[in-house]
Amino acid sequence: MRTAACARPAQNGARSDDAPDPGGGDVHSAEASLVLVVSDDAALRRSLALLLRASGLATQDFASSTAVLKSLVATPAARRRCCLLVDHHLPGGTDGLRLLQDLAAVAVTVPVVLLADWASLELRRRAGAAGAAAVLQKPLLQDSIVQAISDALAGAG
Repeated sequence: MRTAACARPAQNGARSDDAPDPGGGDVHSAEASLVLVVSDDAALRRSLALLLRASGLATQDFASSTAVLKSLVATPAARRRCCLLVDHHLPGGTDGLRLLQDLAAVAVTVPVVLLADWASLELRRRAGAAGAAAVLQKPLLQDSIVQAISDALAGAG
């Protein structure tokens, strides 16, 4: 399992355009866990953020793998418990598996939960081999998302 090394957002949550998100969770708590939601679908990011915040998790969202990777690389010493919740299909010729490879290439270790439209056995195998903590298939069940993140954070701690 990978250990967390995440950045605390400058303000309560942040959208991918780096504007403050007024609905952000309590990211200033020393024990708070931060979930970085990565998807090009703004509606999915918003709904996942609402669900996770209602479950007591702080969130920060990103519209691309490039944006989240830059953020993680820029703040390696933040020492925050975090987990990435990544939509497998991302724009720009990348996907969740590629993000896992890119994270490993720059030695960023965080647990990753991958979301997929179709979570085939091959995708699950490849994601597990690349270090994903879990692969969830859409449509997503609220309890499954929260449990997968909880398990990923517990394994990283």
